[in-house]
Amino acid sequence: MEKDNRKHGLYKKTLLITMTPLFFCLVVLLIASFRLASTSVVHEIEKQLDDNANLYLELLDLKYPGDYRKVGDDKIAIYKGDTLLNNNYEYIDQICKDNDIDLTVFYKDMRVITTLKDSDGNRRVGSKIGSNVSSSVFVNGQIKFYDNIEVDGKKYFGHYEPIYNSDGSIFGMIGVMESADKVEKYVLSKLYPVIFIILGSMLLIASFIIKGNKGMIRDIRELNEVCEDISKGKLETEPSSKIIGRKDEIGEMANSVQIMRKSLRGMIELDTLTQINNRLSGEKKLNAALAELKTSGVRFAVGICDIDFFKQVNDNYGHDAGDIVLKEFAKVLKTQMVGKGFIARWGGEEFLLVYNKVSQEKAYDMLNEILEEVRNKEIKLKDESIKITVSAGLTKVDEAETSNIILKRADILLYKAKNSGRDRMLSDIKE
Repeated sequence: MEKDNRKHGLYKKTLLITMTPLFFCLVVLLIASFRLASTSVVHEIEKQLDDNANLYLELLDLKYPGDYRKVGDDKIAIYKGDTLLNNNYEYIDQICKDNDIDLTVFYKDMRVITTLKDSDGNRRVGSKIGSNVSSSVFVNGQIKFYDNIEVDGKKYFGHYEPIYNSDGSIFGMIGVMESADKVEKYVLSKLYPVIFIILGSMLLIASFIIKGNKGMIRDIRELNEVCEDISKGKLETEPSSKIIGRKDEIGEMANSVQIMRKSLRGMIELDTLTQINNRLSGEKKLNAALAELKTSGVRFAVGICDIDFFKQVNDNYGHDAGDIVLKEFAKVLKTQMVGKGFIARWGGEEFLLVYNKVSQEKAYDMLNEILEEVRNKEIKLKDESIKITVSAGLTKVDEAETSNIILKRADILLYKAKNSGRDRMLSDIKE
């Protein structure tokens, strides 16, 4: 009996030593996973809403030149140049349908054009937005992003920015919103694999805990430290090869932690569809390359590519076909960019290319090779094959400029390439 008590005492001590820190680590890891995933998704949403707001304003400027003006007091009419915008939903409904968002144009703080509808299905034209938003955006001219906008009891993420006339005066605001419920469901769906891995890890712990020994305790503590590093966002930390190579439950747990680490890294840093760097990861790597430029002085090149007439692919063949085109183009980029730099999906059908491992002149030739390969490539869909082309802008980076300036320059070159016929690259490296 006394011997059994000593045996159970050792078991309890082993249980306390191993289970407590590991259980705490796994709980912290789950919380950290949710926070990291939420932060990453919210950052992407903020960028997407800003892009959609600017897209709509640019479309209005191209289609209806001139300033905004109001006519009438009781029944307000809003004109852009000579065109009446009230009830003109030609572009706004299509943008919102394609991106699953809601978009509103305000005169001062009042909705004059909107896709928001009340419970009866009527557009909420004439309703007003909260004073805190109108004060910041319309009165003070700020661009604001909110994660707690509420309309008719429904929560949204919202991006708001002023609408300016040519004289610099603020005419009103534009607001773009996305359902918070949809975003939360998206984050949770990304976390399900991590949750299953955590639960599996707990079962593995229960199976090897009875084999307690000093080596096991030492390895478990190391795994605990790895989990703590991962929970702090240090996703480059990984278990040692010695622990991963163990032929027991600890080795299985180490592999589970490794899978979890890769899953988190993929969720935070990789684009889900194409499995290349997402925009957030691309921005970080570009800023790191610019920081290295300050010390090394080695010049490089930055390009932005855009698939020509991508919307027609979605319209003619469906969004599944569009996804296939994006993945096939990403495969070409990954193959072509090995040892030359890195790539990122910049948004929609736009891709970032950073040639920080080769000279600017080689980057120019290599990007042309990519365009040529894409031009000759047949992409197989379900029932047929199609061909696509790509337009690109490539700019040189000779000094430590800000990433915004460099990207703006590449974007202008891309815009000129599209306007001059598409299926080409324009660059300031070779005039």
